[in-house]
Amino acid sequence: MAASRHRQPSDEAKQRFVELWPNLRPSLAQSLKARMRDRMSGLEKFLADQADKETAVAAAYGWADLDLDHDFHDTPQGLRFTISEPARREVLGRLLALNHQRYEEEVKAGLHSKKQAKKGRKGTGGKGAGSCHF
Repeated sequence: MAASRHRQPSDEAKQRFVELWPNLRPSLAQSLKARMRDRMSGLEKFLADQADKETAVAAAYGWADLDLDHDFHDTPQGLRFTISEPARREVLGRLLALNHQRYEEEVKAGLHSKKQAKKGRKGTGGKGAGSCHF
């Protein structure tokens, strides 16, 4: 058999560890708890910042009345920190209405030819419609 690469601690070292361990354990536990508190505090700040950004975007659209209800919600991808399902549906509905409104404004401004209007806009319908390709 091959010799171990690691030297075994001496009996004296083992005895010293046994003597010191009761004094080390509380300070290690305190250190670990402090590190976890720091990490959780950082995570809470990150999540609050994310919610603030999304609320600011909604306000920029003029949707200050919309309660996004940021929290941990069940999604098809599992538990996520996101807006609630009713808020998500409302955001999508408002974005769709805004898209239609802007398209009509573009048509009135002559930005879309009749040929384009008959064919439909690029990217609508057809195979793979609505999927993202990043």
